Amino acid sequence: MSRQEATLATPSPVTAVMIAKNASLVAGVSQDHKLRIWALPDAHLLRTVDLNGREANVTAVSDDGRWLLMGDFAGGVTVWDSSSGEVRLEQRFQHYLTAAAFSHDGRLVGIAPGSEAVKVLDVASNRMLYELERTLGGSDAIAFSRDGALVATADGDAVRVYDARNGKLISQNSDFSLVQLTVEFTSDGKQIVAAGGDKVVVFIDAATGKTVRRMKKTAEAVLYLEVSPDGSQLAAITFKADNTSLPAPVIVWDIPSLQKRAEWVSPAGVLSGGWIRTEDGHFLAATVTPDALHLWRVR
Repeated sequence: MSRQEATLATPSPVTAVMIAKNASLVAGVSQDHKLRIWALPDAHLLRTVDLNGREANVTAVSDDGRWLLMGDFAGGVTVWDSSSGEVRLEQRFQHYLTAAAFSHDGRLVGIAPGSEAVKVLDVASNRMLYELERTLGGSDAIAFSRDGALVATADGDAVRVYDARNGKLISQNSDFSLVQLTVEFTSDGKQIVAAGGDKVVVFIDAATGKTVRRMKKTAEAVLYLEVSPDGSQLAAITFKADNTSLPAPVIVWDIPSLQKRAEWVSPAGVLSGGWIRTEDGHFLAATVTPDALHLWRVR
């Protein structure tokens, strides 16, 4: 079951979407090189930021919607304050980003510049705190545990877990046939959930790196995973590897039974999605048409 929550008119096709977990806003980068920010739930346009010709490669948003990050194909990284549109952090790297994520309190941001080591920065001071170890092929995903104690990466050769205070390696898991594209912590931070091109969702013990559970294969590759705010459900955005613009399922499972709770095939490829921390917490998925951004309630 699904229903359309909002349709946001856009003067230019949207290429990247960010949805705040506290349901305060949604932001989109369009082909006209503009970053537009809308308030939720009334979906009115708050402000437009001129990107000066930059094209988005990676985007991220803090849970409270305050910080918006964009990495471009020239290696530039910017964090804006969504309440004012002002630049909070700006960095440039030799390689463009392959992944980025904020800690759940919005204090830290982890970024992966190509094949370089993942860097963890303090947003308020605009400085790098530490680097994680350099890995084969760089990192395709970054996630912080909800208590901020751990940070995980999906790398070219393994899923790794680090101490988020100092970047010290805690565990790693290499039980995969293909590169993992997404990682997420369970709500208690004790396990990592990972998935990717091999179409299998895997639960990993964060302390030891050992595989705890493997789910049945999904029909398509998994691009994104997220655990619900109460820790009871897991959602996955899948995609067709040979044509990402085609429809592919969004799937919701119960935890710990791993029974499928919902499955929805979008009218077009899903650009983004996430659990919204409202009283009736639900999963929003974002799709686009040439003249609008559409938000769907999947569960």
